Amino acid sequence: TLSTRQGPLDSSKVAREADCHLLITPFCIETEQEASSPKIEYANTLEAAFSLASKFAILNQGLRPKPILEKPLASFLTDPFFGVIGLQNVRSALALAAAGRLNILLFGPPGAGKTMMLQRLHLLLPPLSRKERMETMQIPGCKAQQIPQFELRSEMKEKDLVGGKPPQICQAHNGILVIDEIPGFKPNTLRTIQSLLDQKKCKGFPCNFFVAAAMNACPCGNLGVPEGICTCSEMQISAYWRKVGSPLLDRFDLLVPVKNENLLVSNLIPTKANLTEKIQEVRLLCLDRQEEDYRRLLPLFNRCNPRKDISLRSALSVCRTAFLIANFKGKDFVAQQDMREALLYKAYGSAKPYWQPL
Repeated sequence: TLSTRQGPLDSSKVAREADCHLLITPFCIETEQEASSPKIEYANTLEAAFSLASKFAILNQGLRPKPILEKPLASFLTDPFFGVIGLQNVRSALALAAAGRLNILLFGPPGAGKTMMLQRLHLLLPPLSRKERMETMQIPGCKAQQIPQFELRSEMKEKDLVGGKPPQICQAHNGILVIDEIPGFKPNTLRTIQSLLDQKKCKGFPCNFFVAAAMNACPCGNLGVPEGICTCSEMQISAYWRKVGSPLLDRFDLLVPVKNENLLVSNLIPTKANLTEKIQEVRLLCLDRQEEDYRRLLPLFNRCNPRKDISLRSALSVCRTAFLIANFKGKDFVAQQDMREALLYKAYGSAKPYWQPL
């Protein structure tokens, strides 16, 4: 903002002192360009100024002042969502997944931030318990000081996962199995993962993990883009989702749509204070519960659930999610609002209008 003693010719100096990167002015300003000087654009109308600002934001998205990037590691340790713009629904889902070790699937158009958010999940996980550390130490190649994370690569086949002693997939024990672009993997590989999720063992070795996966919403990737044109038919979209398989999809506790954020209107939302401590607190409450505690919620589930085609596994999954939602709100009981919120993570299809039901 210019003071009463300053004129248009002073605007470049004021913008530089305010650490601005773009100055749009209707006046012709002749000034010596320094390294720290803002870029100067000229516009005679608000429409032209807005167009220039939009173009600058798109071309320079992700760029930040040097002082912020001097210690990026420290920033990530204090804020797991450092630098993330918007995506509030994904943040909440990742916190639930970290506290309850819930299987989570992010779906949406390319560039929406699915892979980036999967990488942040590891930063939210509470430290391993003493029992978990002792189990992890028994598996060669795993470090007990770190939370295990194993990423499934596109060239991996079933034999690559279950071969060897211990099998390679056991590197995810007590941690996360990350699967990006999950429809691209062989059916046998996905069926093996589905089986291991139930058995929690592989060739006699412990193999208890949860899955964090991501995929597009359709083959062309435009489904979910507000101004995009999806060229896929309903049959093609259904076939694309069937590559994952209904049994494996049924084992995902959280199915979360990820939409492209408008960088011009989305805010750099600060992470809630003490989020990791809250996740650890909720995790301890989750460890104290038994399956019978979730079964007692089935009458409430039936009152809140309008669908009748949901499996018992999915019903118990919703009850677990509802308990976690209640715990994050500071409650030790599940109300109808918590159950309805948990059902949204399973109500894919008709409740998620921007991708087609299976």
